[in-house]
Amino acid sequence: MVNLGELKECDEEEFMDSSSGREPDHVAISVDGKYRYIWRNSYDTSFDDNSSFAEVTVEVTVYNEEKICHSHDFQCPSVFLVPVREGVLLLASNDKLELRDFELSRCVRTFSELDSVKRLFPVSEDLVGCLAELDDDCWKVNILSVASAEIVLTTSVQGNAVTSIACNSQFQFVACSREHTSYDDNDNDITNVIIVTVAVWNKRQNLWKRSIITERGGYNASALITRNDDLVVTWRTLDEGAGIHILNATTGTALHSLLTDQHIIDCAFLSDGKHFVCCSSEDQIIRLFNVNSGVLISLIDIETHPYCLAACLNQPLFAVGCKDNEIKLRVHVPEVKDSERKDKRIKLQSY
Repeated sequence: MVNLGELKECDEEEFMDSSSGREPDHVAISVDGKYRYIWRNSYDTSFDDNSSFAEVTVEVTVYNEEKICHSHDFQCPSVFLVPVREGVLLLASNDKLELRDFELSRCVRTFSELDSVKRLFPVSEDLVGCLAELDDDCWKVNILSVASAEIVLTTSVQGNAVTSIACNSQFQFVACSREHTSYDDNDNDITNVIIVTVAVWNKRQNLWKRSIITERGGYNASALITRNDDLVVTWRTLDEGAGIHILNATTGTALHSLLTDQHIIDCAFLSDGKHFVCCSSEDQIIRLFNVNSGVLISLIDIETHPYCLAACLNQPLFAVGCKDNEIKLRVHVPEVKDSERKDKRIKLQSY
């Protein structure tokens, strides 16, 4: 355990993954913090007669509090997994949406009335967003109450390829999308570019939309929205995809630009909604920021390269997906008034 002044009880637990040598695509933590999920895509070189694409198996590994792991294989291109109060909402093969228990071993309930769902995203411990394609440039968004199995809100988002979507409990949405296009320059040469769009809306109206033309950005453009503070955190979007940008969610006004010389891998809000963690491809450091002020609170050395991040909805926990293992960090963040001081650096030791 590390005791660092106002940043207290910062513990590290390491869980070895049986799938050696693979980089994880996603990591998640159950709502109560007792289960960790880590998964990645695994590709088969064989081809069948009906498809030009290789068969894909997604392996999801589950760890409980005793560090006992269970692995589950899903024959599908991708898995979307959202922890909720009653277990885990899972979207896997054949667009089948189902609620499973915390260990993913048993199906508790299916949601057959929701079809053509392509992606899930968390809203609260009971509400989950379901993204379904309407046509080439429009996506339907349903907010599902897992407990009642009812749709509490329906909206839509424009975009050729939606790379990220998030929503808070007040039904403010932010989405990132990208579109490939080309144009003739003055020398009659064809230049291929990507149009990256960040859009924010609520259940009543569209608030703002910003499009950026780039020749190298746009892949995995991402954004999050705070629960209560009317802020958007976006990365791999503005400034040719460099850095993290904090914007006013209502107006789109830029408030802070952070780490503008780095390529950001992932970000996640902590359970208090006032701090977020991030990682970049340049180092092995997890950075903790105050979202309102943009102040760097601490640097956490995990001594290995990170690939993805996730935070627990109700507990001060976040997880880092790393090659060959998952590292869970427990963080008790300081009060906002204390987090305006100066950044501190700690190095966490495995045990």
